[in-house]
Amino acid sequence: MKFAIKLLMISIFVSIMVGCGAPHMMVIKDASVAITPQPGKALVVFLRPARMLGDGNVAVLYDGDQYLGTSTVKTIIPYQAEPGKHLFMVIGESADFMEAELAAGKTYYAVVQIRPGVFGGRFSFHPQNGQLEKDKIDAWLKVMKPMEPAPAGLAYAEKIAANSKAKKDKYLPEFEQKGADKTMLNKDSGV
Repeated sequence: MKFAIKLLMISIFVSIMVGCGAPHMMVIKDASVAITPQPGKALVVFLRPARMLGDGNVAVLYDGDQYLGTSTVKTIIPYQAEPGKHLFMVIGESADFMEAELAAGKTYYAVVQIRPGVFGGRFSFHPQNGQLEKDKIDAWLKVMKPMEPAPAGLAYAEKIAANSKAKKDKYLPEFEQKGADKTMLNKDSGV
């Protein structure tokens, strides 16, 4: 019983500490510009719809080793990417990955989905087919705020760089062994 109470207290503490990620991001004032690909770029829009369980947890997003932002509930992190191949990473209690093949001028969508962890949330990417899931995506875009890193977010990314690298080193081999079952954002799923 004492162990269960200690575990609960640790879980609450970690959730509170991890949930302090909101100041790391700031709202993008011109949302229409934020969700339009720039010339010669591909736009990847990371969506975090509201869920009941684990909404206080934050997910840290990367393109390779480049910090993209700290994702919280009901936020969008738009990323203007170079066309071509990318490896996206999401960090929570663990790390998960998504390969992408991006084309210039297209917009791609990926949901950042929470799943249960031991002490906090674990996250996964769920690529969306922009053509097939347009109604669902449009509904999300109406209620979510586009965000970009604030100076505090960039400082936070530097502070957790060693931890993020350790998680990448630990979990990337598992992802690479998935072969054809890897999470993938396909070139054709962009709109």
